[in-house]
Amino acid sequence: MCRRGGVEVSIGCSEDIGPGMASILQLSAAVTPLYSTEGMGHLRLGTDIIDQPMLVTGGAAGLPPGFGLGVALLPDFGAHVAAARAHVLDLTSAPPAGVYLYSRYVRWRQRAATAVHRLGRAVARPA
Repeated sequence: MCRRGGVEVSIGCSEDIGPGMASILQLSAAVTPLYSTEGMGHLRLGTDIIDQPMLVTGGAAGLPPGFGLGVALLPDFGAHVAAARAHVLDLTSAPPAGVYLYSRYVRWRQRAATAVHRLGRAVARPA
């Protein structure tokens, strides 16, 4: 429908961790043409529950190499999430200023990288 209507498609979620980001990357690989893919929430959240980190190289993340979504959960991901949650989140009060500022910084850095990538594609696109 988007293609027929001339609408470019962007896929993403700003707060996804490993399994969600893997599904976004897999869907992005199947949808063409695709304007952009955004995500990598684990960088902003500071934790993940998969056994291999997703890396961004040159402004892009490749498909995870495993079967299915391509990722595997940490063997003790439940304990890992509980420890990370206790460290980062206190649902009864506002997050510490450092966590808030770091989150804003990473979000800005992610959006800046996306803007640079989109600008590069727009400049390279024939008129």
